[in-house]
Amino acid sequence: MRTDKLAAIFFIFFTLAACAPAKVVAVKAPHAAVPAKKTAVPLRPSPANQKAIDQLYYQAVSAYTRNDLNAAGLYLGEIFKLDPAYAPAKELKEKIRLAVQKP
Repeated sequence: MRTDKLAAIFFIFFTLAACAPAKVVAVKAPHAAVPAKKTAVPLRPSPANQKAIDQLYYQAVSAYTRNDLNAAGLYLGEIFKLDPAYAPAKELKEKIRLAVQKP
């Protein structure tokens, strides 16, 4: 008789659970409201700008080897105005930063 009571309780519980109204949950679609970010495609400098960048870079390296870090920094600033993504200039800038930090 005990199993009959348990069966009746389970039957009533599952019947009520099945008949109960479903809980409405607002589900946001992933990234639906946020527009996709566009990745910036780096533009290649014109040949004239590339020549100027190369000349400025050689001047910056020359100033760096003479231990004139201020002049090298100024040349690098001019390079970054023309091409902010110029990798050799970024490397030289890091070398200058490390040289300035040494005691």
